[in-house]
Amino acid sequence: LLGMADEIQLLRRLLDDFVQFYQYGDFNRKLNCHSTSLSEWLQSVLAPRREAAISKGIVWEAILRPDLPTIEIDSGRMSEAVRNLLSNAIKYSPDGGPITITARLEPAEQLVVRVQDSGLGMTQEQCGRLFRQYERVERDEITNIPSTALELYLVKSRVELHGGESGAEDMPC
Repeated sequence: LLGMADEIQLLRRLLDDFVQFYQYGDFNRKLNCHSTSLSEWLQSVLAPRREAAISKGIVWEAILRPDLPTIEIDSGRMSEAVRNLLSNAIKYSPDGGPITITARLEPAEQLVVRVQDSGLGMTQEQCGRLFRQYERVERDEITNIPSTALELYLVKSRVELHGGESGAEDMPC
């Protein structure tokens, strides 16, 4: 039950945002920033996703710099972004495939969270469209995987609210 209350709160907030999205065409744009220890915050966000990945037989590796500082973020909104990014990686990775998460702080206190998975792969054109509303890579292998085609758009929205950017790249085999 580790983190279950936090997960329920995040889901409530996310449902409220989806209602707003469908009513007004966009997600909630308000931030509630506060000092957040990045190491502790990331550990709490990763823990439930780790369990989901392991239950699918995925090899999970999280490489978090131990010296991540405390910075001002809306930890709830950013938790939604990281959770959706990880859920997407788990959803599209084959059973037994690896997922690697790295986190570091770049100059100017820009947090970089990278998720590398073993999904089906995409073309550069598909990578460029991935974070748009209602965009989904069309492939026969994924037609049976449920998706709102808004998950990665939400990631992009949350990251941009914090002044950041999101993207994807396909790594050649």
